[in-house]
Amino acid sequence: MSASQAFQPQSAESSVRPAMPAPSLRGLPSQGRRFGGAPSAALVFVLLLGGMVGYLVLQTTLQEQAFTLSGLREQNRVLTAREAYLEATLATQST
Repeated sequence: MSASQAFQPQSAESSVRPAMPAPSLRGLPSQGRRFGGAPSAALVFVLLLGGMVGYLVLQTTLQEQAFTLSGLREQNRVLTAREAYLEATLATQST
């Protein structure tokens, strides 16, 4: 092959490819029933609602226990003062 032949453009006939048959399209087998977004959204909603109710119950229980503890501390303070008064009264009467 000479240099003059290498740089010559090819004719239109030689660059045309033979026609290939068009590929046939076929359907894929069904993958079964696909769930939409509604069941997933409902599951997330139920889980969030359950978490919120659980958190509310926990906070209510903690507040109730704090209220009970506050009452017991007040009762302890009153009884400690009464004990000190009774001990002082006993000490004065026994002398």
